[in-house]
Formats: sequence, structure tokens, C-alpha cells
Amino acid sequence: MYLVLDMATLRALRKLANLTQKELAEKIGVSKQHVSSWERGQFKPSPSSVRKLCRALDCKLEELEFNLTNTIDAETVINLLEKNGNEADARIDELEQQVETGSSLLNNMVTLMQESEERIDSQQQRIHALETILKQHGLGDFIP
Repeated sequence: MYLVLDMATLRALRKLANLTQKELAEKIGVSKQHVSSWERGQFKPSPSSVRKLCRALDCKLEELEFNLTNTIDAETVINLLEKNGNEADARIDELEQQVETGSSLLNNMVTLMQESEERIDSQQQRIHALETILKQHGLGDFIP
């Protein structure tokens, strides 16, 4: 006998795992249409598919079973999604800060490179001037 699953929970757990129906289907070795029909309540997964779902979604069997005491309510799902969203927002802020810092460092490096090139150009001009003076005084043979 197949388990009766809470399809809203299956969908919520899949979304919490940041998986599309196709990605979940690939993880458990079924078609996307299977996952879609399970989520819509048209068909029930086999016991082996349920075990694969639990592994793919990193959840316990009880989280997938339709049971009033174990059903994840909409508010809990919203809270979990908001928590994940807030964590994602914090990570995005952190990455943006890293990009900003990296951009500043890169700009500083470009400025240092430009200053170094200017110093090199200035030194080459001095070397050329010294070579010219040496040649004018008949000391050109000492120039490497």
C-alpha cells in the first residue's frame, strides 16, 4: 500500500532544497512529469521513490507523510522560505561587499601600475639623457 503524502509538503520541501521539479526528478531517477503529478496529488510515489525523495530532499519520512501532527503548515513554510530568503539576502550583501572591495583593490592596483609605468618612463628618459652625454664626451664605448 502506498503512503498518502502531503503534496504541498513535497512541493515546499523541494523548494526549500532549491530544486526544480526536473532537478529533483533527475536526482531520484524519474521523469519531471512524475514529480509534477506527485505534487498535484494525481499519483502517489512508490515506497522506493519515497525513500529516494527523502534522501534527495534531506528530510525524514515523517515530513513527507500526510499526518495532521506532522504536516508543515503554510505559515511554517513561509517562515522557512523567509529565513532562507534572509540568509540569501545576507549572502548577497556579503558578496556585493566582496565585489566592492575587490573592485577597490583592482582600481588601486591599476593606479600603482600606471604610476610604476610613469616612473619607468622617467628613468628611461634619464638613461637616454646620460647616454647622450656620454656619447658627446666620447665615452660611448662604455655604454652596454
